[in-house]
This record gives sequence, C-alpha cells and structure tokens, in this order.
Amino acid sequence: MENEPVISLYAVPNQVKDKEKASLTISSILGVDYQTIYKKITKKASIITFHPEGKKLDYEKAKALMNQNIDGIYLIQDYKRYYPYEKYMASLIGFCGIDNNGLAGLENTYDEYLKGKNGTLEYMMDAKGGLLPNQNYTLTSPSSGLHLKLTLNLDIQNVIEREMENAMALYNPSEISCIVMDPNNGEILAIGCRPTYNNNHYQEYDSSVYNRLLPVYNSFEPGSTFKAMTFAAAVNEKKIDIDFKAWHVQLDKYKNEIYVSTLDGKVVVIDEETLSTKKVLDQFILPVQMSFNYKDKKVYIADLGYKCIKMIDY
Repeated sequence: MENEPVISLYAVPNQVKDKEKASLTISSILGVDYQTIYKKITKKASIITFHPEGKKLDYEKAKALMNQNIDGIYLIQDYKRYYPYEKYMASLIGFCGIDNNGLAGLENTYDEYLKGKNGTLEYMMDAKGGLLPNQNYTLTSPSSGLHLKLTLNLDIQNVIEREMENAMALYNPSEISCIVMDPNNGEILAIGCRPTYNNNHYQEYDSSVYNRLLPVYNSFEPGSTFKAMTFAAAVNEKKIDIDFKAWHVQLDKYKNEIYVSTLDGKVVVIDEETLSTKKVLDQFILPVQMSFNYKDKKVYIADLGYKCIKMIDY
C-alpha cells in the first residue's frame, strides 16, 4: 500500500468576502449543489472542511480552485491510501476511509501506528476570525505514520492468487481459503481467499466480503492439521494403499457408504452418517495410529518438523 498525494479544501468563513460568488464557483468546480457549499461557508466557525466533496481532490479540480484565488479558501496537501495490488491480499490489508482512518484489516488493527499526524493551518486573526492585515498564514502538511513490514512473500502470494482464480473459474465454489506458512517459525508467507474485493473501491462491495479474512474467520481446531502426520506415517509404513480407487470417494448408491482399503486387505466402511471427526478417527485413523509405538510417533513428529515437548496419546 502507498500514500498518494492529494489536495483537500478548507475555508475560514469570516475571511470569505463574497460568500454567494465563492459558493457558486466552488460548487461549479466540484460538481456539487450550490446550497451544500453555501451552508458550509456561512457557518459560524473558525474553520470548516468541505467533507466529503472537498476531500482528496484530483489535480484538475485543485488547480481550478487555486486559479480562482478566493479569499478565505485554502487548499492543503493531504494523502489518500492507494493499494497497487488491488484484489490481492485485500481482506488482509483492509482499507482506510476518507479521513484516512483504518476501517478494516491491518489498516484498522494498526491504525494508531500507520495514520501519522494531521496537517495544520496557522494564522493571526481578529475577534471575528478575520485575517489580520500584513500577516501570513502557515500551512503544515500532514506527516506519514510508521511502516508495517509483513512476512508475506510476494512470489508465493502471486502463485496462490493465480491458483485461486483458476479454481474459481473451473469449479465456481462459494468460498476458497489458502494459507502458506513456514513450518520452521510459523511465519505466514501467503494468505488469501475468495470472494475478494478491490480495496481502492471497497464501497462497491458488500460488508460481508471485506469484513472477513476467511482463513482466519473460518478457523478450525488445531488437531485437524495434525491428521497429515498420521496419513504420512501410515503411507510410509505401508498401512494404506494410496492407489486404491476408494480414495477418490467410492460411494454405495443405496447405503451411502465409503470404502477405504489397506494393504493387508482390510476394507474399512464409513457410512455417511458417521463422517464426523470423532467417528472417522475411531473407525480408521486410530487403528492406524495404534500400530505405531510411542517411539515411532515421536520420530515421525520430529521428522516432519514438529517440536515434540510432550507426547500425548489420542
């Protein structure tokens, strides 16, 4: 994400000599209703902001206003967030609102560190708020906040984004979640999901899309991640025939049963009603685990990169 320089419009009402003419000029340039501008310029306030119509103006509008040289109207340098990767990592990064406040994702979580400081307008004025003669005003531009460095690897991120796009086009699923983690230190190297959105234009999407980072939102129990160790060990010990066609889901048309074969010829039957984690463990995974002794388990856990502090049978 980057900070893109823009211009914002402010006014000191008591310094605007011809409020009707100023309102007409400003409303014409900004493309907004005359009364909207007039009501703001005629407010009894020391300084007013044109929000949202005068916030983060593009270069053409800012230049047109500057050329008018209207008393009491000030153009102050501002910044807006720009997300060059658009839909990539959008749910992780989040976005900022028109006032540069983080509203979602990391932008919201680390807002106090990222948002920086607002700019200031300093001038000498009389009791009515008018600019004193022969006095200059001082504009201080806003300052940027701190940088946030992530552990993401852009090359790996590009791969998962591409593969998620391919999966969406091929299978049209309702959701996709993907995480790539370095098992040596737990660093997240890539993370993403579908559906996603363009955080430069978050207003065009439903909040259910940009308020959820699916790999985090749809979390599941850590024990399920450990099943990979069980299957890896079972395959290595030749307890499972990975070439048996049932691995591609062999269903009995009438009984709704799944058949799983092992090398010793045993066929494990799991019916559709017992596809919960506990019952699958009882009928299939646990018998495989029980064929390993304590030492074997510890060796496999260590070989797969896990740091075994205490072995717990389950």
